Amino acid sequence: MNRVQEPFALYVHIPYCAKKCPYCDFNSYATESQAGSLEEEARYTRALITELQHFAAKESWAGRKISTVFFGGGTPSLFSAGAISEILEAANELFPFVENAEVTLEANPGSLQEELALERLRGFRQGGVNRISLGAQSFSDRKLKLLGRLHSAEDTRRALALVKESGFRNMSLDLIFAVPDETPEEWQHDLDQALSFPLNHISAYGLTIEPGTEFYKREKRGGFFALDEEVQEVLFRQAQSELARAGFCQYEISNYAKAEYECRHNLAYWRGMDYLGIGAGAHSYLGVPRARLAENDFSLYGQRWINLLNPRTYCISVEENGNSVQRSEEIDRDKALLEFFFLGFRTQEGISSERFSGLFKDSLETRYADTLKELKDFEIIEKKENSWALSARGRIMLDSVLERFACS
Repeated sequence: MNRVQEPFALYVHIPYCAKKCPYCDFNSYATESQAGSLEEEARYTRALITELQHFAAKESWAGRKISTVFFGGGTPSLFSAGAISEILEAANELFPFVENAEVTLEANPGSLQEELALERLRGFRQGGVNRISLGAQSFSDRKLKLLGRLHSAEDTRRALALVKESGFRNMSLDLIFAVPDETPEEWQHDLDQALSFPLNHISAYGLTIEPGTEFYKREKRGGFFALDEEVQEVLFRQAQSELARAGFCQYEISNYAKAEYECRHNLAYWRGMDYLGIGAGAHSYLGVPRARLAENDFSLYGQRWINLLNPRTYCISVEENGNSVQRSEEIDRDKALLEFFFLGFRTQEGISSERFSGLFKDSLETRYADTLKELKDFEIIEKKENSWALSARGRIMLDSVLERFACS
């Protein structure tokens, strides 16, 4: 299959939020009114479409189809249904969607509480969105207040009811665990509440303190204390057990889904597929054509780039140049090796011996024989038919596993 025949994943970044959460290190900007203003929404939407047109004229992207679309943020549900529909229509004209393409839109419960929320959700669905990912984070008002969220647990319950009433059948929910003073009982309440709704997908993320966030500053001042690693592991295993009992498969470190409801967009990232990111701060990845690897040309494995971060600066750049690439990097063999393990071991399917051989013209089992044996003996990884994957026990130890391979 040549590159023109290979579909790619499209990521659309909507950077506007009603409020910046203290744990968030994503490229997002608090606005007093939904997307800043109708004029700002319209300008940003035009810039997104212009950027799509720019890449549609490039040889590496022209003629290809889109397999998945993901509207992330920020809070994409702050945008009007008309704007989301306009973006999807333009994308489909430039890069026709594959049959049954997955189209996800992130939403926050706080943006779905006004009287017109049901109408907006129906507008999203009619415009082409077929999957909603709701950033609930918790059903505990104590945790929500600590996390700086604007919504309440009851707001989340109402939002989930509205998503269902609007006709969506593919619904995902985000939860956060390991916040200060959290107990297994409080985390169990979150899990029980989530499982009481007709969800197909649940993401359970352990709270991490990222540099530059408000939590990071508080921690440096000594006013914020994260849970120790032993307690975090207890809560992680609790999620594994409870969600498995409810019929959810842990197909990635932090993601659980019922059969055939895995997030196909995120799987594209973890499987090393090409993805195009548009919008302020969006990332893109373009692998080298397979023909070059077949010809034993291993000088370059791919390219990655990121757009300008500020939405207004982004718009100006796109209006003047068609794109807003801020910086790019080339992926050499060493970086490609690290990413192969980092991405592959995140997933239930693990790392493929056949794919390793095709990419690096080497034998996984020969090059890493000692490391594979050691990790297998300690029941941290498991051998499958033609791949290696982390065991249920090993999934809490991803960083240590990656370090072991990096030093091999």
